[in-house]
Parts: sequence; structure tokens; C-alpha cells
Amino acid sequence: ERHSLPAPSPSTRKSNGMRVLVAEDNAINQKVVAAHLQALGYEVDIVGDGVAALDALGDDHGYAAVIMDGQMPRMDGYETARAQRARESELGQARVPIIALTAHAMTGDRSTAFAAGMDDYLSKPFTQQQLEQSLLRWATEPAADTDEAPREALDTRITSQLLELDEEEPGFLCEVIDSFFATAEESI
Repeated sequence: ERHSLPAPSPSTRKSNGMRVLVAEDNAINQKVVAAHLQALGYEVDIVGDGVAALDALGDDHGYAAVIMDGQMPRMDGYETARAQRARESELGQARVPIIALTAHAMTGDRSTAFAAGMDDYLSKPFTQQQLEQSLLRWATEPAADTDEAPREALDTRITSQLLELDEEEPGFLCEVIDSFFATAEESI
């Protein structure tokens, strides 16, 4: 006799008022990520490729974070992240946190994600706790007006990424700092 799985209980966690964009082409993965996010109290919008993600990230998008698959049709997640970072820089928009979601768990994939401008990295399969930790680290309610939020002199997200790269390649951070001091005066 086959026993069916128990019906999922409705989430008792209230919405935290933050919206997350999920850019993922696989329908099953979309459902899994959305269910995890909703259980954590996030509102979720889903798109199936990078082009749609860029459209959703247009002016005043209001997303606290983006969960972005690395491999998608039309435009992959890495290319999409680079395009979004370029747009933010060009238009002076606030940086939306982008968390890479990939089926590949190789060391180089983490570096590829960070080089593309992504802020964090989750490999499939991931746990709800891993997703929650990443969102707690990165997701914030977008400011109503980008002029209201003061810009920090030191972007701790970037320094965190550099520290992670240094773990993969010891001495990397010292080389970056030395390069900075060697060129800073001329750059200024």
C-alpha cells in the first residue's frame, strides 16, 4: 500500500514586505525557489530568462534581491548581472543584490559569479536555511528615493567578495591592495 506524502501546511510566517525576483528557466526549480521564499516571508515574482529579468529590473523595480540562475535561454544569468550592473552604474541606481543560483558547484563558478557582479552564490540543491542566510546577508527593503540613502565610503559587499576570493587564492587580497596603492595617486 502506497502512502501519500502529507499535504504541505500553509506558511504561518507573515510577509516581510520584501519582494524577490527569481530568474530561473526550469519550472520545477521555479516552484521550489518560490515555495522556499514564500515560507521565509518574501513576495516572489518569477521570470524565465535574463531578458525578462532585465525588463523586470527596470526603473523603480522595488526588489530587495534577485535570485538568478546562471544558465538560462536568451541571456544567461552572468550576462544579465553584468548588464544590470552597467545600467545601475550608468543611471546612478541603487545596487540590487543578485544571488547566483547554479547547478555547478565548481570553484571557478563562484569566481565567475562574482566577476559578473553577483553578490552571493548558492549551488543546487540548496537548503532553505542556506537561502535564508544569503537573503539575511543581502536583501534590504529598497529605499523609496535613492537620494535618501547615503552612500557608504566602503562597500562591504565588495570587500566580502574579495575576502572570499582570498580564501580560494591566498595572497589575492594583498595583491589587490598593493595594486590599489601603486595606482591610487595617479587615478585620483
